[in-house]
Amino acid sequence: MEGDDPRLALLFLAMPRLPLARQTGQQWFDYLPSSMLVSGLRLVLYQFCSSFYPRLASARYVGQWQSNGTLIGTISIPKVAHKIHTSTSFNRDNQLVRVSVGDLSLVRQQ
Repeated sequence: MEGDDPRLALLFLAMPRLPLARQTGQQWFDYLPSSMLVSGLRLVLYQFCSSFYPRLASARYVGQWQSNGTLIGTISIPKVAHKIHTSTSFNRDNQLVRVSVGDLSLVRQQ
């Protein structure tokens, strides 16, 4: 992802990769750059430490189809116990209706 549009970043965090098959219970894994989730001094520390421990350079994403129209996910940042929960909802026409990452949400206006 390039640029600094907060809405695009929210979409990217909630759905970094979306499988073409949609089966309830299907899980997949992906990785996000740590720079999408941390900033400031913490980011500098992550970048420096990732030279010695490469796993710090990315956060792990686990996605799952909860139902035909609901995608849920969890983002785990290395060495941080707190996980970020995501959810994405689609309507019957497969149009994006709502995206949530932690306490932030995007809702489509009807």
